[in-house]
Amino acid sequence: MSAFRTAFAGADIAALEQILHPEVRFCSPAVHTPYAGREVTLVVLDAVTSVMEAFAYVDEWVEPGRELLRFTASIDGLQLEGVDLLEIDADGLVTDLTVMIRPLRGLERLTRRVSEALESGEGR
Repeated sequence: MSAFRTAFAGADIAALEQILHPEVRFCSPAVHTPYAGREVTLVVLDAVTSVMEAFAYVDEWVEPGRELLRFTASIDGLQLEGVDLLEIDADGLVTDLTVMIRPLRGLERLTRRVSEALESGEGR
């Protein structure tokens, strides 16, 4: 099992901090411009883990330097499906994280709840 999978599924922000490259590029499904850097990525991931319910990885495809992790979750009773696409450097650090989530209605609800969590200062 990948280090990212274990850390994110366990909402272990300290472990995520250890495996994200300082200059990680994070492409969120909710915003057009990617986030740049470990600190902002950790803030967003922490907010996501605080609002998603019943999160579980259900499949993975792993090859050297790349991982695709398929997950399910819910948000306020709406079911979500998604994938995390990771690029990993020779030191085992995640250099690129792209997240895709469906359906649109669930993504919209997740986006709203994450924004609320960020505004209220939940998490980090």
